[in-house]
Amino acid sequence: MSLKYRAKSKSFTVYFSLALLLFILLNIPSSIVDKVRSKVIPIFVAGIERTKSVSPKHPIEEKYKSLELENQMLRNQIRSVRQWLLSQERIDEQVRNLKEISEIKTQDGDLRQFLKRRVDDLCILLSSGLYSLPAQVIFREPVSWSSAIWIDRGMRDNRKLGKQIIAEDSPVVVGRSIVGVVEYVGEKRSRVRLITDHSLTPAVRVVRGSEQNRMLLEHVEILQEHLKLRKDIIGFANEYNTIFQELKSLEGTLKKEIGERYLAKGILQGASSPLWRSRKSLLKGKGFNYDSHDREGPARELHGGGSLFLGVKVNPEEILKVGDLLVTSGMDGVFPAGLHVATVSKIFPLKEGGYAYDLEAKPTAGNLEELSYVQVLPPLA
Repeated sequence: MSLKYRAKSKSFTVYFSLALLLFILLNIPSSIVDKVRSKVIPIFVAGIERTKSVSPKHPIEEKYKSLELENQMLRNQIRSVRQWLLSQERIDEQVRNLKEISEIKTQDGDLRQFLKRRVDDLCILLSSGLYSLPAQVIFREPVSWSSAIWIDRGMRDNRKLGKQIIAEDSPVVVGRSIVGVVEYVGEKRSRVRLITDHSLTPAVRVVRGSEQNRMLLEHVEILQEHLKLRKDIIGFANEYNTIFQELKSLEGTLKKEIGERYLAKGILQGASSPLWRSRKSLLKGKGFNYDSHDREGPARELHGGGSLFLGVKVNPEEILKVGDLLVTSGMDGVFPAGLHVATVSKIFPLKEGGYAYDLEAKPTAGNLEELSYVQVLPPLA
């Protein structure tokens, strides 16, 4: 056998072995991969922590590292308290909304049904919030940075509570805004699929009116509180008073509107690829229209928002506008109705013969690249 033939035979064997190995790796069941990840990730994280905590020999550096570690522990405790407070504020807000709606008296049958639906939705959200669990983000895989996170909750927490909260399809939120859904549950850790991933498609609809205003009102109130603590950034007292008067005026305007209108329906989808780190949190919306009657009202036209059917009266109103708040509709069987998802930032023109709008939207949860703490709600099922 010639040397040239043996070399070719050896090369073929190597390539065949690599191809066989690649085929096996690509066909490993996802359940096995998830279990391996769940075991490897805590070891990897612990290794990083041990590396960070190795004390240098020099006494001054050792003292410095000790103080740094102590400060980090204090910061983590502060974040935990802040997350708990945010959770309590969210529950308090839902209780206030429930009380306000319950106290509205009306002889209008349609309005009574509308208010009843809002009460039912709020009761579901309130029940979910009472049983929610705070969780810390402990790891993000570089290859799926914008698609998934790992949290420090798992089946062990369910056993401690005697209730299944951490499960597949458990919604994950920050405040009242969704950030994703649990897709794998380990013993102590779980993986969350983020809404910025293209594979997660929550069903949403436009809500316009007081609910939309309440979200903006929260930001106005936060801005006022921060400005009170940072008077140094405003040069003159008269400028400071003018800014506060304008903010108070805006606050009053936002509180005037009572009631919501539920309009266009569609789905949202993450714009990021699972294999690359996204530069911005952006969601794509598809299939937005109001072409079928539902519990919120009759079908409406794409243009102008008039009724699609003769003899059915509605106040004409655009079914979709930039700035509209998108909330979960509850039609996907994963997220309860009424959770905030995104704000419409761009609407694409209808194509010739098109029957639905496409859009872009920004998550109301803010920058998902900087998540540290989240809340896990029990699954709907």
